[in-house]
Amino acid sequence: MLHIGGDVMLPNKSVIAVLDIKKSGSFQYSREDAIKIEGGKLRTLIIAEEMGKRKIYLSPLTTNAICRLKNFGGN
Repeated sequence: MLHIGGDVMLPNKSVIAVLDIKKSGSFQYSREDAIKIEGGKLRTLIIAEEMGKRKIYLSPLTTNAICRLKNFGGN
């Protein structure tokens, strides 16, 4: 399981992408549909697929922190 901020955990295999919000300018999404995780300034956009549906999470954790937690070199 991957901790993405607050009390939110996602299965590692459900995570499709971890993007820096500042650098994801060309990525289009509806902020109303995004799930915002409390805890400070939103820094990372996470795209995950759960039960066949894509979800967007906005996290206060940095992309580096999330990538270290996910251990992209692993599974």
